[in-house]
Amino acid sequence: MTRCKMPPLLLAGLFLVAVGCGTVPVGAAGAPPGATPVATHEGSATVSAAAPAEPADARSELEGRYKVGPTTCIIKPVKMAFALKWEKGKGTMHLFYEGTNSDGNQVFVSEDLGGGRRDRFIFDDRQYDTGLFVRADGKTMHVRRLK
Repeated sequence: MTRCKMPPLLLAGLFLVAVGCGTVPVGAAGAPPGATPVATHEGSATVSAAAPAEPADARSELEGRYKVGPTTCIIKPVKMAFALKWEKGKGTMHLFYEGTNSDGNQVFVSEDLGGGRRDRFIFDDRQYDTGLFVRADGKTMHVRRLK
C-alpha cells in the first residue's frame, strides 16, 4: 500500500479535500452536492461549494433613526463602534457590539457609565429594525427603526 504524499491544499480560502489520492476520477459520484471537481497533479479533489452569500441589504447595519420609547436617536457607524445622538441630548454616546445573547439576539452596549453600568440595545431581528433598549438603571423601552 502506498501512502498519499499529497499535502492539504488551500485555494482561494477553501480547503481542498483529496479524494483517494488520485484513485477517484474527476467528477466521480460521491462528491458532496455542489462540490466542484478540481484536477490535481496526483489525481482528483473536490472543493465543497460555499453557501451562497446573502444579498447585500442596506438595512442590515445598525444605522439610521430610531424610536426609543418616547424619544428618538440617530445611530451611525464610526470606526469600530457606533455613534448615538439622542434627539434632546447633548454629546455623543458610543455603542459597541457585545455579541449574541442566549435568545440569539444581537446586543450592543454603551461605554461604562460609572460603576460598571451600561445602556444596552438588544435587537430581535438581524436587520436591527426592532428590539429593546435597557437603560443602565434597568428601565426598558421598545426600539423601532424609523423609515
